Amino acid sequence: MNAETTALRVLTWTAAPQGQPPHGPLWDVTGLRDPGEPVRSRLAETARTMAARLGAGNPPLGERNPTVGTGALLLAAAIGGRGQPAAARALAEAAGRRFPSRRSPHTARWYDALARHAVVAPAVLALGPGNGAARRATPAPATGAVHAVDGPPTDSAPIEETLLGLSPLTAVLHRPSHRRLRGGLTAAERGTAALLLTRARGREMLIGALSRWSPDPAVLKWRTELVTQLDEQDPELILDVCTAARLRHADQWDTRLRTAAKSLMLDGPADHLALATARFWAPLATKRRDGTDLARARPLLKGYEQAIRLVHQYGLSRAGTA
Repeated sequence: MNAETTALRVLTWTAAPQGQPPHGPLWDVTGLRDPGEPVRSRLAETARTMAARLGAGNPPLGERNPTVGTGALLLAAAIGGRGQPAAARALAEAAGRRFPSRRSPHTARWYDALARHAVVAPAVLALGPGNGAARRATPAPATGAVHAVDGPPTDSAPIEETLLGLSPLTAVLHRPSHRRLRGGLTAAERGTAALLLTRARGREMLIGALSRWSPDPAVLKWRTELVTQLDEQDPELILDVCTAARLRHADQWDTRLRTAAKSLMLDGPADHLALATARFWAPLATKRRDGTDLARARPLLKGYEQAIRLVHQYGLSRAGTA
């Protein structure tokens, strides 16, 4: 096996991810520069499948001459070779950051971003904090290692956090890295989301992702902040995200809101996930408070009363809460 084979194994895993991503060696990385037909075909299929799953349209997000670069392949190899931190770091550095720029939107490579998201998103979910098996299988950090600023992976930075800095769509549709969130360094992610609203099928894709519940409170908090920040550009977005949440995911939201309500009634420090679950609905509560007739604006938006009660009961619409 070599780096190309490792990347192929990870690409194959992304089609139906079970457990953690496969491991593999990173010997002979030269094959990643000009991969063989099996790898090229699998990479193309990976991008096509993700575009279809997200409803990105054809051509995806309206991009003329959509192409996929080597970034997604390098990230796949880095994921599979995470047991060799130095080699994985070098491959991730080669992939680099490719966030679309509002100053030059015509240079954005949306299909390439979809390919990266197809590789990174399932890996981030599988290797995240909630996956104990994945964490136990990851080598322990080396003593004295330096923390990464924005990806690439270092011996001390969890690789899933690094990957979020190298996949612009994952950073928007899931969340930015914890470092960028804590430091308020999310201008690139917010800019990508703003550009996505202008792309063919981009708005629908964004709504589909943001309307879902997540077990990660940081994801829910990011989504709440993002729709609030995009309100000036698209005042209908909050209404459409909440409508999609009720129409597509009502059972899950109802279950999670009931759990959150019980948790918030307990003595002691508030549970972060319970707060984030309820606070997700704060932008809708603000819309109604400011005079929007929700029944008239979105006749299909129903069943949100429990969520808005929690928002008001615990003061979650105030800036900086939770």
